[in-house]
Amino acid sequence: MAEKALGGEKYDLDIHYDFMRQKAMILSQMPDQLRPLMDGLDRRTRKYVIDKLGGFSHGADKALTLDSVFYMSALLYPENYCDGGINDLDDFINCLERDAFYFSRHHS
Repeated sequence: MAEKALGGEKYDLDIHYDFMRQKAMILSQMPDQLRPLMDGLDRRTRKYVIDKLGGFSHGADKALTLDSVFYMSALLYPENYCDGGINDLDDFINCLERDAFYFSRHHS
């Protein structure tokens, strides 16, 4: 379905808009949805997570307020993004995984 919306033979602007709006709504709600999972984090990691999720949420809220498909589609991609590169959400997850691995190896 996403392939059809984003570049298949029959491009459907309404489907594309729906996907982008859903993406923005998920990002907008991430801080509230993930807050219960932050209870066990150390202070530094918790602040980092709250700041990053807040940034994702702020950008998504702005895109939703503007009702801009272009802005919604650009969420998560850094200004210097190149095809095949990593987006900001994947980079954030990778950083958390690295920190968790480091912490488990050095504080067990």
